[in-house]
Amino acid sequence: MMRFQLDDLHAVALNAFDEMEDLAVKAESDTTAYNERQFVFQLGSLLTRGAITQGAHLWTGFEYRYPDSAGTQKRTKCDLAVWERNSQGEEAMGWLEVKSTGLDDYGNWDNGFGSLRWREDFDKLKGIEEQIWSANHTRAWVWLYQFENYRDKVDAAYGSNNKWSPPKQPSDYLSMFGRAHEGNVNLPRVLAEITSDSSSALMSLRPRVQTHDSKRVLSALILTAIVAAASHPASENGA
Repeated sequence: MMRFQLDDLHAVALNAFDEMEDLAVKAESDTTAYNERQFVFQLGSLLTRGAITQGAHLWTGFEYRYPDSAGTQKRTKCDLAVWERNSQGEEAMGWLEVKSTGLDDYGNWDNGFGSLRWREDFDKLKGIEEQIWSANHTRAWVWLYQFENYRDKVDAAYGSNNKWSPPKQPSDYLSMFGRAHEGNVNLPRVLAEITSDSSSALMSLRPRVQTHDSKRVLSALILTAIVAAASHPASENGA
């Protein structure tokens, strides 16, 4: 049975990063060499191989088109979609949008918070109507962020180990990163806004990402969120 649920998806995201990290170090590089598409592929590979189905293979679609209200497919696509029919003939689908931002292979900012565009992803996920295609739908979003700043705060809270912190609500990390800015968009503000717009969310922090170059020091966080369908106003007759 498919477990497209918050804790399971968050664990898959952490494992996907760990696999990428292992491959990167063996190739004498680090995880900043991977772009967002690689992270999507790694997540999809784990889902296909049974990461949320107790080892059973799971149908997984990459760049799968969203359904519209009529049941046909839109031109807009979702990074990953999974599908399962259980023994009672009931169908379930999971939809997953993925973001990977922060440092790139050249030490530059690949994406700033302003271009994260998480609201666009949320809006697309919210637009999947309940029971469209006669299936139960679950919507989720994963963000990988690699960074070099906040070094003193990360070290003070977690030291310099290369293990993921236990999953917590993003709000539990806000005080560590300082106050949210009302003007400029900073990390605490982004975390607070994403959490507020999610049904539920989990976040883990990696104080040190393993790199081939020991002089390069970077950290990472992964945030996983469940997104509820948009609520539609009731018609005049209450239907």
